[in-house]
Amino acid sequence: FFDDGFGTVVELGGNDLSFARKLLTRSTGVTVIDPVCEQVDGTSVDGINVFGRFVENVDIRKEIGQVNLIVARHTLEHVASPLALLEQLFTQCPDECLFVFEVPSLSSMCESYRFDAVFHQHYHYFDVDSFKYLIAKAGGSYVSHVDNYQGSCGGSLLIAFRSQKDMNQGSSGTIDAIKRKRDILARIEVFERQMEL
Repeated sequence: FFDDGFGTVVELGGNDLSFARKLLTRSTGVTVIDPVCEQVDGTSVDGINVFGRFVENVDIRKEIGQVNLIVARHTLEHVASPLALLEQLFTQCPDECLFVFEVPSLSSMCESYRFDAVFHQHYHYFDVDSFKYLIAKAGGSYVSHVDNYQGSCGGSLLIAFRSQKDMNQGSSGTIDAIKRKRDILARIEVFERQMEL
């Protein structure tokens, strides 16, 4: 996608700006949006534009302008309404903008019985199917994904998508919530038995 660099990049949840600093070498500009950066809201730190606010309170089109890439590493699971956030981003960003999000992987967590990794600050856990469903429901299209079976959350899912609906892409399908719940509860039961032993 980005043979000549990333263009203008926005990182959601930039925290200490370390990843944003790495993005600077391959972009024409980097902006971080993270309420943790409230003390430096509206300033530039090492060439990185910083919004110390929740992303829901930033109008990317008006306050940042044209964006080519939006990245979020372990951020979406902390958002109360991920559907509303994706709809907002899709409205504020151009159709050709690429989104690359990393979230804890529900599939990896279930497969490895890592329910000890459930974290009190996470509203949501996603697998590929549920994330594809979320993207489609917000009006976007799935591009690709990679599973990372390492990490503190029992593994993560890295997924790329665009805001523009791909007419050649089939429907995101439906999710059998009853079966999924039954399968997850069965795995939780095994996990609980293991913990008792």
